[in-house]
Amino acid sequence: MNRLALILMSVLLIVGLNTTPAQAEFILGASLTDTTAEEGSFDADDNSYKIFFGFRFLKFFGVEGEYVDFGEFEDAGVKFEATSFSAYAVGALQIWRFDLFAKAGLASWDQDFKSGPGSDDTGTDIAYGVGGAFRITERVWVRAEWEVFELDDADLDMVSLGADFRF
Repeated sequence: MNRLALILMSVLLIVGLNTTPAQAEFILGASLTDTTAEEGSFDADDNSYKIFFGFRFLKFFGVEGEYVDFGEFEDAGVKFEATSFSAYAVGALQIWRFDLFAKAGLASWDQDFKSGPGSDDTGTDIAYGVGGAFRITERVWVRAEWEVFELDDADLDMVSLGADFRF
């Protein structure tokens, strides 16, 4: 699965190198998150953060990468923590000062589920999301997103609000 992600990212970067500078746009940002973790009777939420970067090749297409600390969840004495590195292909539509986007990709995650003897697990799964950004200035945007991650021991729904800077 990791080879597939590497091949996909390489192809997308090669495509990006063929764009003109007027079309290219680098994105760097951070968001505060609210994540809900669910699995069976386990249902908890926590606030945390994510940092992300991206590159728009064309007006409507780009890639993004992000690091997410999902936080620490606790329900009925069971504790759960997770982090993720993700890579996405992004489709975007800019209308006036709004940037609406959808993204799909792979999340390489690490989870620690503490119930009885506990378990520490890693994996790579599909992740996806939708969002929007509003342009404050030419370089500063306010961004809101909803993302879904399906880990082995929990399903995570994340809502985030943050800012991105475009160069």
